[in-house]
Amino acid sequence: MFVIHCNNCSREVEWKDGAELGKLPIEMCGSTVICACGHGVSDDNGTLREFDVPDAE
Repeated sequence: MFVIHCNNCSREVEWKDGAELGKLPIEMCGSTVICACGHGVSDDNGTLREFDVPDAE
């Protein structure tokens, strides 16, 4: 288990095996972590890249 902390909005979540997608304020899929505020971090060939998810309007 480990803790993920969003530097943008300060949300935190304890990450355990078997977490349900769509149920947590911070989600992890493969090597990408996305917070409910729209801030994310992804692995790009060994380099961590921060990004903001654009609004879907």
